[in-house]
Amino acid sequence: MRKNDFLGFGRLLIFAAFFCFSLFSGFAEVRKFSLSNGIPVFIKELKGNRIASLYFAFDGGVVYLEPQESGLEDALMKMLVSGSKKYSYNENQDFFYEKQSAFSSVSWNEGSAVSMVSIDKYFGLTFARFVDGFLNPAYGKNEYESMMRSYRLEIQDTMNEPSSLAFYYADERNYAFHPYATSCTPTEKSLENITVKNMKTLHKKLLDARRIKVFAAGNFDAEELLASLENTLGKIGKKSYPIRSKEVPPIKIGGKNEFFVHSSSQGTGFLLRTFESPGYRSDDYIPATLASNVYSDILYNVVREKWGICYSPSSGILSSSAGYGYEYLYRTSDFERFPEALDEAQKIMLSGKTIAGKDATGKYILEPLENKIEGYRNSYVNRKYQRETTTNSVALRMCGSFLAFGDAEASDKFTEIALNTSVESIKAAFEKYWTKSPSRWFCVTGPDNQKAVETTLEQ
Repeated sequence: MRKNDFLGFGRLLIFAAFFCFSLFSGFAEVRKFSLSNGIPVFIKELKGNRIASLYFAFDGGVVYLEPQESGLEDALMKMLVSGSKKYSYNENQDFFYEKQSAFSSVSWNEGSAVSMVSIDKYFGLTFARFVDGFLNPAYGKNEYESMMRSYRLEIQDTMNEPSSLAFYYADERNYAFHPYATSCTPTEKSLENITVKNMKTLHKKLLDARRIKVFAAGNFDAEELLASLENTLGKIGKKSYPIRSKEVPPIKIGGKNEFFVHSSSQGTGFLLRTFESPGYRSDDYIPATLASNVYSDILYNVVREKWGICYSPSSGILSSSAGYGYEYLYRTSDFERFPEALDEAQKIMLSGKTIAGKDATGKYILEPLENKIEGYRNSYVNRKYQRETTTNSVALRMCGSFLAFGDAEASDKFTEIALNTSVESIKAAFEKYWTKSPSRWFCVTGPDNQKAVETTLEQ
């Protein structure tokens, strides 16, 4: 077998394994149970799978916190998987190495979760450590200080990186006076409030049977798992404070354009136009997402290849119940003509055409989007399912779907919607949000270019 044949055969095996797993996990039934205190348990049984994944989630998210508490829940999640009163962090690390198990955490606007992954043979041993951390975190001094150093470095990196700053300022200004003014992760202003005392207070509040959800994926014996959960989480009581709705209003973008000077931007710029866009509960969400993928390709050909405006242009919409859309010009070198280049790209998109290449004279060859729409649909589906190629990602998807939609399988419907999205609905979404929606620029440049950008956008 020639080398190229072998590589092709290897890719075929990888694709076949991925395809079989997607079918296997996609058609597995999600079964719902309930503990005696009302905590729901969702189990997706993957027969023959030797890996078990388990998520304990807290429903609610940032609507329960103030902006000065940004990142507090994320920090608590990290502490819940960093050792307990019975099992220290170092003991767990040795256990993970020996048994090939792992703990992790995740935070979203709508809630947060901790998770464990284990070989089925060691599930019981891993579960004992996992649940003890969930109920009795140690808040170890070394682990806490390490986490805080990591947060400080992340914030420092953001403030020192002009490309990150553009989105940082966009989030800060666009979400002002909105429930999402509270961030999942710490900010410069909230870092001082990430204390052990505050985490302990939050932990007591979160240990509420009304807000805890469980998600499991693997070759589980449902009765055994439920018995283990009943003996631990089943003993958690219900609090009496009011449950808050996670439904938040869409953001309203307005106000003047903003310009920021950063020394690392000398000679270049990072220009971000933000505009109102659909949240993921909107019927426009999938058409707008596909529109951003098509438009990003057009931007590359027009803004970079033809006009030479910047190093890398892109467009997208934030995946959120209250997100915003954007056009982003990374490392801009032309501060006068970029509106013209964007206008040309938008006109091609509005015409329902895509760029197929160039003719002998260098002129663009346009073809109907209808000829390429199948590829964009399939690309969306492939990217979506590439994230679900492990047992842990199956459980994670159920968890995220429930926290966002109140349904562990709701996000699966996006695939069917994408495969049936028409060219007309994509064009309509683009026109509605990219060209007619209120917008606002956030620009990070060097001192030598700020005036040029301001002048161009004032015209």
